[in-house]
Amino acid sequence: MDSFVSSNSYFSIFGNCRAVAYIPLTVLAVPASVLTLGGGYLFGLPVGFIADSVGATAAFILGRTIGRSYAISKLKHYPKFQAVAVAIQRSGFKIVLLLRLAAFLPFNMLNYLLSVTSVHVGDYMLAT
Repeated sequence: MDSFVSSNSYFSIFGNCRAVAYIPLTVLAVPASVLTLGGGYLFGLPVGFIADSVGATAAFILGRTIGRSYAISKLKHYPKFQAVAVAIQRSGFKIVLLLRLAAFLPFNMLNYLLSVTSVHVGDYMLAT
């Protein structure tokens, strides 16, 4: 237990700047349960929440700009994804929020899948 406490003290030396390392891990799709629990413990709830939100938004924007055409070409053959895309066109915020709460897809995968839909960035950020 002493080593666990001392590792937390080690991280506290760096202040809130340590949360910056959390953002690329979210973009690289490191499993969210590890990031969320670790970030909440190491950074505290407010900073961990902000770092998680910024990382999710960065992954969303990255997916929307770089990999969008490739992802759309692969996903157009899946009718369930098409149904979700149509629902997002109608009410983006509500569908993104429900997808986040349902948790049937991994958090980080959902960042990239939602990036190829027509959801507005603001709705995405609020629902995430």
